Amino acid sequence: MAFSGEGTTASLLAFVQGFRSESNKLVWQQIIDCLNLVTAVFSEDKALAAGLSAFVLKLVSPAVEKIGWEPSEGEDYLTSQLRGMLLSTAGLYGHKGVIAEAQRRFELYTSSKEQSAAGPSVRGSIFQICIKYGGSSEYTAVKKEWETAKSPNNKVVALSAMGGFEDPVSLIFPACFCGKCAKNTNN
Repeated sequence: MAFSGEGTTASLLAFVQGFRSESNKLVWQQIIDCLNLVTAVFSEDKALAAGLSAFVLKLVSPAVEKIGWEPSEGEDYLTSQLRGMLLSTAGLYGHKGVIAEAQRRFELYTSSKEQSAAGPSVRGSIFQICIKYGGSSEYTAVKKEWETAKSPNNKVVALSAMGGFEDPVSLIFPACFCGKCAKNTNN
């Protein structure tokens, strides 16, 4: 209703607060999509954007703490997807603990010390978070993952995370993936 003008953003935010203890992936998907849209609408106002980020973190943090990084025995597919979605959301909105753990796992995974550090349900989250808060070395590591991945799913996960890289100097995307793009001689 807030998006149609029939309600207010404040009432929407109050409404979604009631879902703090929700455990259904499909419900969380709608909540997160909605909050991402609200955040995008108000992104130009830095104070408001900061307040919305704090709101999102307050909303998702209990669910992130509950679901954790590791799957439980007998966990269903939707719970696995929920884990990745909640971790991505928390990390991309600035949850310091999630960011630190994603960076730790990224280092273990990309250094080949512990491939299980970035299991299938959290690999995309780890890549997205490390691309956002890292630099060209993280981008290069994820690009290497894209180039060497055997499964199409792993390629999609890496490519999706690479889309979040914001350094315009390093981005010649996706033309240079083929190795045939022209070099920029103007620099």
